[in-house]
Amino acid sequence: MPFEDADHLYSETCIKIDNFYINHSLSDFLYEVMNKSVGSKTFYQDFYTSFVCPLGLIRINEKGRAVNCNYYENKKILNQLETFIVNSLRTQISLGIDTSVCFCIGSSQNFQTLIKINNKYNFFNVIVPLEHPRFITQYNYQKRDIYLKKYLTTLTKKNY
Repeated sequence: MPFEDADHLYSETCIKIDNFYINHSLSDFLYEVMNKSVGSKTFYQDFYTSFVCPLGLIRINEKGRAVNCNYYENKKILNQLETFIVNSLRTQISLGIDTSVCFCIGSSQNFQTLIKINNKYNFFNVIVPLEHPRFITQYNYQKRDIYLKKYLTTLTKKNY
């Protein structure tokens, strides 16, 4: 699952991976969504989770440090990765996932870029944006309950 961390992975599956880290607050938020709705086991049966671009990209920042680089941050990178992204989405869809609704985690650039890709390749009938857990947990923590309710309401809505 995107945003998985070693602690949740172990507690949910008993799979232990050393030196595996992702921001716990992001994972905690998504597990809270799952557990307040149907529980993680049922959630994983009902929802397929993945990244638009399942590659870990880095760039060197102004301080000379390697930092995360999102696939949509640089138009040149996006253009170079488009074939890979399209093939990756096609492969995932070929697993038999329901493409009637896609919930996009990231309601700004990720959503806008996915919309452009979808307009060109018609993968999903509807794409519904949800705010990114980092946006919620790091920048809008005081509104966390509002976003939690939005996730729960959005993911359980039956007709889009």
